[in-house]
Amino acid sequence: MRTANTTHYYYQYATAQGTISLIPEANGRYKVMYQGEALGSYGNALLASEDVRGGHTFSSSNGVDFAELNIPELADWEKKQFAIVRRLRPG
Repeated sequence: MRTANTTHYYYQYATAQGTISLIPEANGRYKVMYQGEALGSYGNALLASEDVRGGHTFSSSNGVDFAELNIPELADWEKKQFAIVRRLRPG
């Protein structure tokens, strides 16, 4: 048996109105989080970041419009390690 590792990452971007996070979920999906609120679930981090940039997520309770915050492309967000999943594979 050998071990196969998969590293999962989350992304954050700090705005003047607070930090937006893209948190990994099951099956490669990403959840948009803002001030403790889940604002949608997307097929991947890129799709999530594009909807955040365009202001196309569910609305936050404080009414912030993400489209007005000049949020950059995902490549410019802070990328952090979320988890390393170790699986045993037949050798």
